[in-house]
Amino acid sequence: VTAEVMQRGDDEAAFAARLAAMLRRPDRPTALIASNTLVGLWMIRTLQKLNLAWPQDVSLLAFEHPDWADIVQPALSVVEHPTAEMAALAWEMLERRMQDAAAPARRIQLQAKVIQRQSMGSCPTDLARDISMQHANVEAT
Repeated sequence: VTAEVMQRGDDEAAFAARLAAMLRRPDRPTALIASNTLVGLWMIRTLQKLNLAWPQDVSLLAFEHPDWADIVQPALSVVEHPTAEMAALAWEMLERRMQDAAAPARRIQLQAKVIQRQSMGSCPTDLARDISMQHANVEAT
């Protein structure tokens, strides 16, 4: 399994052209992950223009939770962040830093929540078989 990152840029048409080229390759991705709401929207528009269906042709998952995620069909799966908790902790840490600039840095890890809807499908059979074979080869070595 490989991952590929594609930069959004500021131009939707250029983004759509890059995404369309990626989706026309023989080794096209089986899933797309949008880093934010705007990227998710641009991905959906591009899929519609290409007459590709999610999750039949490609699975979709978006970070953030746009208001329209459950309105599009099929509904968009999302990673929901604890935004209110993040904001409260950021404010608390800022206040602490303002009171004591020498205070040690803190690492805080919050739990995100995956809301799985209809935009995510199962891995295509041939890809699942290839992954299984790669895994078997790794274990055998």
